[in-house]
Amino acid sequence: MAIKKTWREAGKKTFSVVIGGDVCPREQNCDYVAEHAAEIVQAVKPAFKPEALKILQWECAVTEGGEPIVKSGPNLRCPEKVLNVMSELDIDVALLANNHTGDYGPSEVFTTIDNIEKRNMKTVGAGANSADAAKPLFIEKNGVRLAILNICENEFGGARKNAAGVNTLDPFVNIDQIKMAKTQADVVLVTLHGGHEYNPYPSERMVRLFRAFADAGADAVWNCHTHCPEGFEVWNGVPIIYSPGNFYFPARSTSKKSWSIGYITEFLFDENGVYGYELTPYGFEFSRMFLLEGKTLEAAEEYLLKLCEPLSDTEQLRALFDSWCTGPGVAYMGNVNAARSENYPPNWDDPAVKAQWIHVRNVFTCESHAYLLRQLGFIIEEARFKESAAGFEKLAQLQDPDFVTW
Repeated sequence: MAIKKTWREAGKKTFSVVIGGDVCPREQNCDYVAEHAAEIVQAVKPAFKPEALKILQWECAVTEGGEPIVKSGPNLRCPEKVLNVMSELDIDVALLANNHTGDYGPSEVFTTIDNIEKRNMKTVGAGANSADAAKPLFIEKNGVRLAILNICENEFGGARKNAAGVNTLDPFVNIDQIKMAKTQADVVLVTLHGGHEYNPYPSERMVRLFRAFADAGADAVWNCHTHCPEGFEVWNGVPIIYSPGNFYFPARSTSKKSWSIGYITEFLFDENGVYGYELTPYGFEFSRMFLLEGKTLEAAEEYLLKLCEPLSDTEQLRALFDSWCTGPGVAYMGNVNAARSENYPPNWDDPAVKAQWIHVRNVFTCESHAYLLRQLGFIIEEARFKESAAGFEKLAQLQDPDFVTW
C-alpha cells in the first residue's frame, strides 16, 4: 500500500524515479551491515522497482582513511563493504551533498566517490571543487533526458574553489542552475539536504525556498536531513517532498520514535515533468527494514497527512516554527553563550578554542540554524517566548507517534 496522487494524464514517455532518504549504517555496525545487507533491505526491495531509476541519499564518508575534521556533530564514515546495502537494492545514483561526506577531509571525498562508482553507481553533489560539485547529473530514461541537481545547506564539508567537497546552498546561484539545467534536459529533479533535525514541520523559509525552486523550473523537489518524516505537497504542478525521514540509520538511545519511520518516494515522470507520486511508508530497526501493514499502515498514513496540513496555512506554519524555536533554538543559542571568553578575542589558533567556536560558526552559516536563531531573536524581542513555548508539546508528541512500537 502507498499514498498515491496524480494530477494530470501521463504523456507518451513515462518512467519513475524511486528515492530513499538518509543512509548511514554507523561505523561500529559496519561488519554486521555488510554481512547482512540482503536481509536488512529484503522487505523494502519491492518498492525499488527494477525498471525505475533508483536513488539513495548516502550520508557518510566511504573510507577508512583521512583525519576527522573539526566540526559540530559526529564524524561519520564506513568502509566500502557497507555499500552492499545499496548494491542489494540495485541503486543507480548516490546523493552525496550532505554534512557528512566531507567528515574526513577533502581527500576522502575522492575516496568516497571512487568507492561508490566502483560499484557501478553514479554520484552527484560532490566533486573536486565547487564548480565540479555543482554539476548536474544527466541520465536518459525512456527517451527523456533527466537532470539531477544535488544541494546541501552550509554546514561542513562544502567544496571550495580549489578543494574537494559537496555542493552547498546558494539560492540565487541554485535558481540559475535550475534554469540552465532546464535548457539542457527535458526534466529537472532537484534534491536537497537541509532543514531542522527532528522537527515534524518545515520552516516557512524552507517552504518558500522549495517553491521558488519549483517556480524556477524544477519538475520535482525532494529534501531530506531532518531524521524524521515531514509533509509533502504539489505546488503549481510540481511535487515537493519536505523530508521522507531516515531510510536506514540505526538509532541512538536518545532518538525519538519518528527517527525510525519514513516513506519511500516514487515520482512518476514523463517528457513534460511529473504527473504523480507514490509514497510507501516503512519502518526500520538495526537488523531489518519493513513495509508497514494493517492498522499500523493506516495510522502512519493518517500521521503523514497530518504533517501536510499546515503547508497551505502560512500563519499556522509560522506559529509552529515559533514553538520549535523555544526548544532547539535555545540550545543552539547556547553554543554562542558557551564560546564566550573573558579574554576576547581568544587565540583562534588554539585547537580547543577553534573547536568551541566552530559550533558558533555553524549556527550562523547553516541556513536552517541561522533562521532558527533569527526567529528566536524576534520572539525574545517581542516578549512572546512563553506564548510560543505553549505549542511545543504538540511538536513533541509528533516526534513520538503511538503507532511506532518497534
